[in-house]
Amino acid sequence: MTTRISDLFRWKSNAARGCLAALTVQQLLVASSTVWITLLIKSVSVGGGVALYLGLYLGSLAFPYLPGGLALVLLSKWEQKMNRGFLDDFIAGNRSRPTAWSSKAEREWRISILASESRQTLAQAAEYSYKSAASSMNVFLNILVISVLVERKFALAYGASLVASALLYRTLLRQQSHLACAAQSGRIGLTRELISAWDNVVLGNRYNFGRWKEGLDRSFADAAGAAVRLVSFNQLISVAIACMTLIPTVSVVVWSVLAKQDDVPALSALIVVLPRLFMILTSTHELLSLASRWNEQQAKLGGILSVLLPFREEIGARIQWSKISLRSVDGTVAAASPAVLELLTQMPGRVTISGENGAGKSSLLTMLKEKIGADAFFLPAHHALRFAHSSDKGASTGQSLRRVLEEIERSVPAKVLLLDEWAANLDSENREHLSRLIDRIAVGRCVVEVLH
Repeated sequence: MTTRISDLFRWKSNAARGCLAALTVQQLLVASSTVWITLLIKSVSVGGGVALYLGLYLGSLAFPYLPGGLALVLLSKWEQKMNRGFLDDFIAGNRSRPTAWSSKAEREWRISILASESRQTLAQAAEYSYKSAASSMNVFLNILVISVLVERKFALAYGASLVASALLYRTLLRQQSHLACAAQSGRIGLTRELISAWDNVVLGNRYNFGRWKEGLDRSFADAAGAAVRLVSFNQLISVAIACMTLIPTVSVVVWSVLAKQDDVPALSALIVVLPRLFMILTSTHELLSLASRWNEQQAKLGGILSVLLPFREEIGARIQWSKISLRSVDGTVAAASPAVLELLTQMPGRVTISGENGAGKSSLLTMLKEKIGADAFFLPAHHALRFAHSSDKGASTGQSLRRVLEEIERSVPAKVLLLDEWAANLDSENREHLSRLIDRIAVGRCVVEVLH
């Protein structure tokens, strides 16, 4: 199971490798245009031919669109592969963990990340990798060409810019990581509030709406403030990097123009590549800005990877055994204990759990499910479990529950059926009808139910 950021690379597969290959071809073609325009100008300045270099230059401008388009298609495929890999790992890490299901806070946190934050973070990670690779190749290939064909000191200028920017980034690393984590936590907190919007908005209870709106406003303000602080910090870094990149390069340009005044071919080549030189400066600024956000990407990916780890909690601490009793179908009442429950669930019949509110009756069912595993089927009072009739929106609560129990009786081979407060919100007629159905199910398996 994926627990480290480096493991994300196993989700890339052929799509990412193909994307990188297409991107490399595109950047090689783009860099070659600098070669051909430089050689073309030098040839023209000495009265040489132009046809060959002009044709190669025009081709290097037109052909990059083909591998570039292919790279973007493969980037999209790579993003989908990463999302699928994350989903598979989420299922592997959280499947059959009823203790995690019983923790409302943990459930909301993990679902918020799965439903929203993970897709956004993984898409940004793929695009970040793509842009970083494109900018890196664009900068280093073009600087190599210009340094070899025009002026070698440009390589030194760019090297100095990279070193200075790296030192700046190193001093601000921890603060950026802190701001990135705060921004992600703000987004997840806001998503949790939005998930509960339907009941609080649509039902029209003024009290609940007021409390929900208060929490929403607070979460929105926290998320917005954290996002603005992160963007502001990143922009300050970008401005500083732009200055560090621009000053050494402009200095070399001025020096080169003064030094090559008498060398017309060399001066002509320098003037022609000046637009490309400043385009490279833009790419360098983008590359260094991306590098400065590496720690931010690490923090965001680490945040979503945390939900792939199994949730661990000792649920037995929630159960107050002395306040819970067990009643079998023949009316026998016994004090609840792990030994008695284990004995009762090994034979067909119907066992009713009763006790005070807050004694841990539902937690007891959760513990049984955790212990028995696949041989037990747990039907909570409120759930989003998928059944054959789940899309039927017109059924009443009683009709829906009857169909669920009939489907369980017909299609689920589990030896133990765990029912949590199934009779809640049912009238007496529905309760009696469903109780007879449960009696029928209990003939061939053990049914453990929680009732008030």
